[in-house]
Amino acid sequence: MLHGALHALQNNERHIALMFSEYRPYISGGAMKARRFYKRESLSAFLMNRVLLEPEAEKNLMNQLASKRSGSIPDIYLTGEQLLELGL
Repeated sequence: MLHGALHALQNNERHIALMFSEYRPYISGGAMKARRFYKRESLSAFLMNRVLLEPEAEKNLMNQLASKRSGSIPDIYLTGEQLLELGL
C-alpha cells in the first residue's frame, strides 16, 4: 500500500492534470505520471467513482481548483495495482 497525496493542477487552457505523489522522505523526486481531464465534471466523476473519495474531499479539491487552479488531497492510500488501473 502506498501512502501519498493527490495533486490537481489546471493550466490556462483549462486542462487539469491529476497526479499521485507518494510520501517518501528519504528518496529524491522524479517525474510523476499525470492523468489529464478536460472538464472539471470529468475529474469530479473520476474522483468519486474510480478513486472512491469521500464527497467532502472531492468538494474541497474542486473548490481549491476553482479559487487557485491547483489543489491537493493528503493521506491517500493506493496499491501499485490501483495506480496502474487509474492511470496515475
